[in-house]
Amino acid sequence: MKRATTLLSLLFALCSTAAHADEPKPIEVRLESTINQVLDAIFEKQEVPDLVSKRNKILTLIEENFPLDVIVQRAFGRNWKQFTEGQKTELITLTSDLILNIYTRDFNDMERPQMTFLDPIELTTAKVEIPTTIQLSNLSINLSYRLANRATEGWQIYDILVEGRSIVSNYRTQFDEHFQKKGPEELLQRLRNKLVEFK
Repeated sequence: MKRATTLLSLLFALCSTAAHADEPKPIEVRLESTINQVLDAIFEKQEVPDLVSKRNKILTLIEENFPLDVIVQRAFGRNWKQFTEGQKTELITLTSDLILNIYTRDFNDMERPQMTFLDPIELTTAKVEIPTTIQLSNLSINLSYRLANRATEGWQIYDILVEGRSIVSNYRTQFDEHFQKKGPEELLQRLRNKLVEFK
């Protein structure tokens, strides 16, 4: 369950920008296509494992589709202002490296999850919710992707509900608790240490 939650959290991070306003396909079709591209890259079966090739493929997909600087800033919310410009740059780099390491290493022994996307539910004229189920081996999880149509950015995921619980609220709560007692440098050091564990 822990790895399933990690996978869902990373999918959220990488799919925060899911589509552009000028694309003709329905938003649920574009969302499904984007997520399946990510999953295909992560769970590609190779006769001879090549982590460098896999990493480069995922990196290309990230760079072409997902603005990590914007995604990281949203995850931190008001706490983003506590970082200096140099710390912000390092935070984005560390986050990118961690995502790539987790995608290329941690899920090698897992089967590709199967996702089923249901019809979107209109929340407002500019917001929709797309109910989804994800099947991981014998584990079934109910998701709901919430998207908003922003004038200059197109459709973007702004939250995911996992069994009714908000991932964004969970992230914000954790970061708020951290910054009540510690500062940006302590968080950066934790990320640096985490990267060392992968080596």
